Amino acid sequence: LSLYLMINKLHNTMTKGATTTVKKLGPNKVEIVVKPCSFTKEKPYQCENRKGTFESLAKAFTGKLAHIQEPKCYHKGDGYCEYIIDWISSPAKNFKRIRNIVLGVSISSAIILFFILSATTWVIFLLSCTSVCSLLSYRTESLEKKELSNTIEVQGNAAKELVEEIDIRHNHALLVQKLGQLTSTIINIDELTTNVMDTIKTHLDFDRGLMLLANDTSSRLYYQSGYRYTAAQKAHLLDLSIYLNKSHQNEILLKAFNNQQPYLINNINEYDRKHTLDISFFKELGSTACICIPIIYKKKSMGILALENTVSKKLLAKSDMSLLMGIASQIAVGINNTIIFNKLEEHKKELQNSRDQLEQRVEERTSELKQVNEE
Repeated sequence: LSLYLMINKLHNTMTKGATTTVKKLGPNKVEIVVKPCSFTKEKPYQCENRKGTFESLAKAFTGKLAHIQEPKCYHKGDGYCEYIIDWISSPAKNFKRIRNIVLGVSISSAIILFFILSATTWVIFLLSCTSVCSLLSYRTESLEKKELSNTIEVQGNAAKELVEEIDIRHNHALLVQKLGQLTSTIINIDELTTNVMDTIKTHLDFDRGLMLLANDTSSRLYYQSGYRYTAAQKAHLLDLSIYLNKSHQNEILLKAFNNQQPYLINNINEYDRKHTLDISFFKELGSTACICIPIIYKKKSMGILALENTVSKKLLAKSDMSLLMGIASQIAVGINNTIIFNKLEEHKKELQNSRDQLEQRVEERTSELKQVNEE
């Protein structure tokens, strides 16, 4: 109840777009009125967000969501949003209320019966009331400790999840920074892709990963780099030629490359039963889940980045796929830079060879002219 009564102060401090008032209607019931200011244009989702927040506040103390009624709504033509919120008291609070009532009745009855009953009977009555009150107090204290323990556990789990999320975001930031350094400094494609996959292995929680690149004519994919594959698996990948035609084999790789479409599969065996898309490439490697991302530079597909899990882990999410799509874009820039640099180096060598040949011809011609003049 105290937390709900503080909402007006908290809300009015945190936002100037609306004014909030709270009124107590009962021990487990309040009325909250939110009136948007004239200079704001409130959206319907803001009202839904408020309802969700008000509903969840009670769960931290009672273990159940509060019940909310909205008799008036700003988005239905009323001048403000009115929320009637009620919630069920926790078992400890109910027992505490019963204990207090029993204690009050017992004390009053003991005082009155002191002048009516005999001493022996009055003492028995007093001891009975004391025993009942003691049992209720013990039960109340046990429930309060249990609820406090549950609250501490919930808050501890929330803090643990927050710390884990911070660690994940930190790893992702380091990954992006490291990849930026690699793609801007390394000009050898083998060295670049090896370092990229090593960095991904360090900062992302995937069991295995590989990179497939297209040949010069974009007619097939070949294995470029990877990590945590057995010697037999790596030999198989090195010998594998994936032709970029319309064949059904390795269809997931072909569609990812040709259609520039990412794929996220959380359960390969279940996916294979429900879909016609051929995913034999990952099944043969023993994967249980995978993310397959096309490497694209300026609308041109350059290869495939695939990360796999071989044991059960938490479900892969769209956020994982979004991160890898960003990583694939960085890889594409780095690969393109190495290609351009190597072409410039080849062109430079060709120019140098042409220059050397021209100088040699000039020297030969000069020598011939000199010989003719001497004759």
